[in-house]
Amino acid sequence: MSEVNIDFSHDEDLTKLKGLSIKIKILGTALIPLILLAVITMVTSVINLRSSLQKEALDELKVATQAMESAYNSISGGDYEQQGEILYKGVFNVTNNLTFIDDFTAQNDVEVTVIYGDTRMATSLRKEDGSRNVGTQISSEVYAQVSSGESVESTSLDIGGTNYYAYYLPMKNSDGSVVGSYFAGKPSADIDATINKQVIITVVIAVVILVIAAIFILYVASSMSAAMSDVQSLVTDVAHGDLDVHIPDKYQKRKDEIGLMALSLQRLVDALHHIIADIVHSADEVEDDAEKMTDMIQQTTNNATEISHSVDNISQGAVSQA
Repeated sequence: MSEVNIDFSHDEDLTKLKGLSIKIKILGTALIPLILLAVITMVTSVINLRSSLQKEALDELKVATQAMESAYNSISGGDYEQQGEILYKGVFNVTNNLTFIDDFTAQNDVEVTVIYGDTRMATSLRKEDGSRNVGTQISSEVYAQVSSGESVESTSLDIGGTNYYAYYLPMKNSDGSVVGSYFAGKPSADIDATINKQVIITVVIAVVILVIAAIFILYVASSMSAAMSDVQSLVTDVAHGDLDVHIPDKYQKRKDEIGLMALSLQRLVDALHHIIADIVHSADEVEDDAEKMTDMIQQTTNNATEISHSVDNISQGAVSQA
């Protein structure tokens, strides 16, 4: 029987990866969409959060102007009227009653101004020298909108070189005519600092969640890659003729495809054990039969030799008698 030779000289090349590992593929497949989704969600959330907080700040200023209107109406039921540089509401001196302005500002944490026409008549806003910013005019654009009865809101209103979140509420007399406006505002830097703080908290939470998800995906991918690498190594051993390998129970007990592959490989190794055992047993039987056949041939040869000797003896006796 001819001998079967198996060449394993190229096995090292066959076991080398020709492309990306399963670990890298899993990480890429899972992490890239996750990162894209996280970035899109984060950007959208930041935009919506910033917009929501800006609207909340403007709503707060709107409420402040309405409260100021109600407060002045409760003080005096008369109309607004300017006399020289003094603004009155009925008999109440709006311009010179600074205590009311300051108390309202302290209670509501906003800067307020009473504007008659386009001129600031009473305000909590101060100039660089500390004096109140009275007698100055509001912008023509704001004045035009307020005069038409529209409220005006802004997130970047420049007053004396400082940006403000601002809200203007039309100021009306008893006949419904618009004679000025109420202003409430906060420095943009203060509101933006609060908004940025909330944005940073949101971004940090999103990044932490993304990192946790990435670590989990990396752990799963590494676990799967290590298991597949171990099973592949055992398959290589079997291919080299080592049937003493045993697939670790931790792989056979897995409930996924790797577990099924490990079970199948263990069954293959067990089946090869049985096949080889049967082959060895059959070879032993053949060897026994060959030995028996050899004994029979030897016995036959011995018998033939004895017969030959007997024939020679008979032939010699016949020759002697002749």
